[in-house]
Amino acid sequence: MNIIEKIIHFRQTRVLRSLSNAKRKKRIENMENIKAVGIIFEVGSDKEWNTLYAFTRALENEKKKVWLIGFQRDKQEINYIFTHSRTIICHEKEDFNFFKLPKEGIIEGFTNQHFNLLIDCTKEPNFFGQYVAAKSSADLKVTYMNNNENSMDEAETIFDFQIHDNKPIDLNQYLTNVQTYLGMIRK
Repeated sequence: MNIIEKIIHFRQTRVLRSLSNAKRKKRIENMENIKAVGIIFEVGSDKEWNTLYAFTRALENEKKKVWLIGFQRDKQEINYIFTHSRTIICHEKEDFNFFKLPKEGIIEGFTNQHFNLLIDCTKEPNFFGQYVAAKSSADLKVTYMNNNENSMDEAETIFDFQIHDNKPIDLNQYLTNVQTYLGMIRK
């Protein structure tokens, strides 16, 4: 890591620590009582988008409102169209400042919502996923943790529920697990 990367990492860590100290009420609901869902993702292959979009449509068929926010890396090209109306795509080159924090006004369309459930679908460790989750108002925040990766310590203070495994995220399996585990809750 060069000096500029160290400065950026230091600043990002401080911002996450500051955001993760905010007091909030955590609440877990039966899956059928959840009305608003936020999903954070990283722009990837069309297969990943199709998995995410199918999951979103399934939630919407259950009368849930779903918002999505995605991070597109500078060199990541896409050959598909984002077809969901409540989707914000943040482009690495245009939408972030020197410290790789989203510029003012970029993520507010997402973070101004209140979610019953917030699902982070980014690969660990991922500053964007943690930052958006920390800035968002949600009753329950869920993420995936790859035990073989060095994730930022703040992830455990930002997220209420973590699904752990020893391999990179398999988006389809992860979303199935989220629905299965939250479906078991009966209040």
